[in-house]
Amino acid sequence: MTGSQLIRTLMDAALAAGLNTLRMWSHGVTSTFSSQSSPGVFSEPMFLGLDYALEQARLRNIKVIIAILDNWQSTGGVDEYVAWTGANLTHGDFYINNQTLKWYMDYAKHLITRVNTINGRKYVEDDTIFAWDLLNEARCQKCPNGTIAAWMAHMAKYVKGLDSNHLVTTGTEGFYSTSAARLPQNPGIGGSAWAAAEGQDFLADHASPDIDFATFHAWIDNWKDVDEAFLRSWIRAHVEDAAKLHKPVILEEFGKWLNASVNATMAERNHYFNIVFNESNRLIAAGSNLKGIGFWEWLAPGQLGPVSEGGGQGLYGIYTTDATSGLIATQASFLARQGGKAAASCNASAHAAPAAAAQCEHTRVGGLPGTGMEGPACEVDVNECVRGTSNCAANSTCTNTNGSFTCACWAGYTGDGRTCMESAAVGELEAQYSTQGTHGPLFCDVAYPQSAPGVIYDPTGATALSAVISGKQLGVGNPGPVDTLTQCLIACESAPGCSAVTYLPTMRNCFLKGCPSRFTVSCPRPPPPPSAPAPDSAAAVADPATDPAPAPAPAVPDQAPKQTRGLLQTAACSMDAAACAPAEAAYANYYSRLRYRYECTFLGNNQVPSTTALDRPGRDRPGAAARLRSGPASQLAAALLAVAAAVAPCGAARASDSVPLYFGNGCFWGRQKDYVDAEQKALGRAPEQVTAVVGYAGGKKLGKDGKVCYYYGPPDSVYERLGHAEVVQVQLDKNAAQEELERFADVYFSQFQRTPFGMLRLDPQDMGPGYRNVVGMPGGVRSPLFAVLQARNVHNMELVEGHGNEFVGGRAREGDAINRVYVLDSDELPFNQAEVYHQFHDGIGHPFPAEYKRDQKAAALRAGHHPALLELLRRLPIFAQKQGCEYAHQFNERCQKDQEYLLQAVLALSEIIDLEDDETLNLLRNYPGVILVPPGVVASRTLQLKLALPAVDLRWVLRRAPWLVTEEDGAERARAALRKLKALMPALPVEERLMEGSLWNNFASLLRDRPAPKSERRDSSAP
Repeated sequence: MTGSQLIRTLMDAALAAGLNTLRMWSHGVTSTFSSQSSPGVFSEPMFLGLDYALEQARLRNIKVIIAILDNWQSTGGVDEYVAWTGANLTHGDFYINNQTLKWYMDYAKHLITRVNTINGRKYVEDDTIFAWDLLNEARCQKCPNGTIAAWMAHMAKYVKGLDSNHLVTTGTEGFYSTSAARLPQNPGIGGSAWAAAEGQDFLADHASPDIDFATFHAWIDNWKDVDEAFLRSWIRAHVEDAAKLHKPVILEEFGKWLNASVNATMAERNHYFNIVFNESNRLIAAGSNLKGIGFWEWLAPGQLGPVSEGGGQGLYGIYTTDATSGLIATQASFLARQGGKAAASCNASAHAAPAAAAQCEHTRVGGLPGTGMEGPACEVDVNECVRGTSNCAANSTCTNTNGSFTCACWAGYTGDGRTCMESAAVGELEAQYSTQGTHGPLFCDVAYPQSAPGVIYDPTGATALSAVISGKQLGVGNPGPVDTLTQCLIACESAPGCSAVTYLPTMRNCFLKGCPSRFTVSCPRPPPPPSAPAPDSAAAVADPATDPAPAPAPAVPDQAPKQTRGLLQTAACSMDAAACAPAEAAYANYYSRLRYRYECTFLGNNQVPSTTALDRPGRDRPGAAARLRSGPASQLAAALLAVAAAVAPCGAARASDSVPLYFGNGCFWGRQKDYVDAEQKALGRAPEQVTAVVGYAGGKKLGKDGKVCYYYGPPDSVYERLGHAEVVQVQLDKNAAQEELERFADVYFSQFQRTPFGMLRLDPQDMGPGYRNVVGMPGGVRSPLFAVLQARNVHNMELVEGHGNEFVGGRAREGDAINRVYVLDSDELPFNQAEVYHQFHDGIGHPFPAEYKRDQKAAALRAGHHPALLELLRRLPIFAQKQGCEYAHQFNERCQKDQEYLLQAVLALSEIIDLEDDETLNLLRNYPGVILVPPGVVASRTLQLKLALPAVDLRWVLRRAPWLVTEEDGAERARAALRKLKALMPALPVEERLMEGSLWNNFASLLRDRPAPKSERRDSSAP
């Protein structure tokens, strides 16, 4: 279904249900679906889509409320405008900064004064538009009272000056702040203070005479106030206050979660919908100011909710087959009966209706509706491929032409494009290919053909941008989904130069591979041909997400001409290394992102070698004396030796003297900070004595090689799939275990909030068994410490014995439940430490100070609570090459100095580049030369690089190309590469969008265009 088909489907379903008004966004400012990609740069294809939506609404007599901008980051919105300034501004500055005010007004003017290209109507004269929403859910935390109200008054007057024919409203949620008597009406027990701190005030925000009607929203799940009494009172309060304002009011948005993991069932959703409808109907029937209700959100059959809401139906999606849909239709019928009379002061003849748009029947292709031309004078081409109005067959490619379209059957299918019959060759195609395993980049990428499965036409460019942001290079891979391996092979057969594919069935991605030729997009240098014989062919393509590590690459056979088996005849393959320029930098970003794990399909009679990850040249190590820096060498060396020997450092409890416990209730980032604070403040532990680390526990299984990982790890090691939950482990002093557990238990039970359904953790947005409430202690409920946990359970939560989670029939045996804590035996279900990235991390929406994220992490590394340093010492090749220091197993003086230097270099590098996760480990594995450059030199070159790339997040760049600060001319090369990229793409704001996948890959390729200078050697006299 194309976007245009989706619009028609949704509007048809709305019309059938009796709905008469819809609310839509106009304000995409993200890197993909952008109405405005940068200040004053507007996307005409996006506005053409808005033209089409308004015309389809007009044809169905559906009115539209258009939101000019959004508060939230998911659509860019306010924060994007603030970021455009390039200044150190906050979200709240949007409402007072002269530049952001001007940009908002420029965009509003561009939108409101537009002329619809389809029907010729000016937006200001189009009676399809019901109203303008100034800003969806404006918020301004810690702003002076009245900031939002003043902004609303200013912008309402401005919009009215542009368009006096339409209504204007705010789009706010309706919180109270300055209206003191109304504070108890805010969501939360007794009117929680958080709502009052969001900067809104319903009465003040709607006071301007240029605001025609008021709005409020009701999000009881998001606001953590799932309570019938609150919902009814919330509606009544706003209707009463609208009467004081002498303005109509609409409940513009409301919804109810549908999520089994938190017992949010269809029945419960319908119950709360009925509450809204019943309370509203009573007020409407009594003649109140309440004039409309808007629910969230209407989905077409088969349409999926956002990935952030778990996909599927999402949290709020409503299908026409849901029982909720029947309630909505009944409500629409009631409102239609109430709205039959026009207001006495409304003169329907005051404004003449615009002339109807031309139907352009004479331009239709073969008489098909929705084809040919459109526009006031039938002069605008209809893109039938986008609209979904062509009659091309499913196994064909639609190509738009001016006033018409063409259909071409895919390779292997015969027919006129309207009808395409599969040939026998299609069924035999997979047999012509054999499966071989490989590591890393194969060989040259071949440009994806425009007449193959997986091709979609998108005039906005959003689909292509979305693809490259996720890691694809320009011109590489399928723009749309490729559903089967056979379809991927059809694409290969249609692409000149293609002789192999990489197909990922779980992601429906198809990448075409071939030999160096003019058809290629980019190409890494192939390695010398391997001498091992080629493995036997496999019968099927393996899924890289689930299969074990790939087999060795096949050997190079004699170069014989390619046979004419398959769908099309292609040329013989010649793997000439000289024909393929080195491009490892362009490849590294994409392939390493997928952990070098592919299963690749080679043509059976034309196998070619694969490449492996290219080793970067090493550097000579400076002498040990030159590498040493000032610092408490003896203490650090002792601590590092303790890491290597897995012995607890001085001052911390030894393993035999401590009792490990773990606690879990939601995201472990913020929870760890709570336990660190408890260790330091309540127990008096020094930073190096802190034991709180995050990890995973409570599952019965381990992944391959005993690993339990976050979602970025191998699929068979993902913690939630293995039954584990996110937890924080702490160590109790055996001699004071009861007293220390009391402190930790108090912290644990303080991390819940009371609801009508029981105690709910503080971050309920993270749902599922991976976030369930657990406590693990040796012996579980049979431990003498369990009595302490029971005594500190001040909320009387349900403490139940857990036996470890596993999935049966897709359902968790021990799932995420309100008011329940699973008590586990940590001897049977032990703790698995999480990646260093997750240790001492910012909380969700709560940034923590640097001394916690950096200094406390460094203290934990020194104290041996994290294995990353030991892994560095064991794996870094520059330390392995040192005679007399076999990794960390020999404890002579030289090794101690090496280890101390390594630790100090890592910490200094982290401070300069602001790396705070286990990317540091990967960085040093791949670029060990970074730590051989003096930190002062790194700092100087970092500054030069910042001057070369002033609009780019330098931390992001250095995480992907740290060699820019190890090479003497890194900044010069970055400046030259940026200049070339701007010349290649003059229409794009290259510097602002350099961090998008495609642009970065091309930028990285340009960085390597000229030979790299000689490796810099550190002077032996350096401090």
